[in-house]
Amino acid sequence: MSLRTEDYRSEEFAGFMREMIRTELVSLSRELPKTTLEAVILQQLLDNVKDHGNAIIGLTEELADTRKEMNERFGQVDQRFEQVDQKFDDLKSWVGTVVGRFQNRGGKNLETMTAGTLRLALKRKDIDPESIRLRQKIRDTDGIIGLKGRRYEVDIFAEGDSLLVFEVKSYCDLEMGERFADKVGLVRHLYPDKRVDGALIVLEPFPELLNFCRENQIAVVS
Repeated sequence: MSLRTEDYRSEEFAGFMREMIRTELVSLSRELPKTTLEAVILQQLLDNVKDHGNAIIGLTEELADTRKEMNERFGQVDQRFEQVDQKFDDLKSWVGTVVGRFQNRGGKNLETMTAGTLRLALKRKDIDPESIRLRQKIRDTDGIIGLKGRRYEVDIFAEGDSLLVFEVKSYCDLEMGERFADKVGLVRHLYPDKRVDGALIVLEPFPELLNFCRENQIAVVS
């Protein structure tokens, strides 16, 4: 079978030629006395061929390690892009929530957006929309914060034995903060077996609101 020109440039052909040269050198070295100059030169050539082969093997291993390292780095970059995408999604949720632009106020979309807002505001990545209860109805049966039997709506993030009562607002003055604190107190009264915390997520809280929330152990996130 005839060989084409490109066959002579292949790695397989180069390896074949190296092996042929090495075999011929070995054969010649055995025929010559070890003390002759020709035998010494042949041995040096054999050593060079061996060293060249080892260098190729070492280079191949180095390239394999480099390829593996690059794949790992690309994997890390992909993961970082996923994290950035999540942060952008959460940021869009924050903006959509605080300005009140919801297409479906009663649907799952709102819980998903609110979960993104909480992840961004509370710096937590593990908040799931399934843990959020929006506009949860509670009744003040004992008249703790108002008329007996009056109903209120609260937004709650439930996690194990903990409840986080929260509100997301683009604007919140002191009076609105006081009403929110009353709701947090009512939830604590209704669920004495739970740890109940309150959090106001506000774009630009006023100083008096910050002071009030600090005195009443309510977190303010801006």
